[in-house]
Amino acid sequence: MSGILIDNTVDAGILIKLSYCLRHSGDLVGALKVTEPVVRRPPYVSLSPGQRAVLATERAAILMDLWEARHDPNLLIEARCYAGMAYAVSQSEEASMVYRRLEKLGEEAG
Repeated sequence: MSGILIDNTVDAGILIKLSYCLRHSGDLVGALKVTEPVVRRPPYVSLSPGQRAVLATERAAILMDLWEARHDPNLLIEARCYAGMAYAVSQSEEASMVYRRLEKLGEEAG
């Protein structure tokens, strides 16, 4: 953990990279935990609006991955909330891609 801490705070850039790596290695639960600072703002994590948008985008993608495995409709609802959080900060191509994927999965869900 000492490599993640800078002045007793967690480096948000490391959280972003770690969540990406965990997601793409198949550890969706671990990746979801890493994106927790978007949900709760512990005092040891300071996120810029851009970092918050990136983590929210990643969290939405993770929730959609979990939906594909579990087909729990609440996961898509939650994913849409985080996609909205990300898009409100940055209308990035990544956020747009998350919305397109949500539409596709919503059609599959019926």
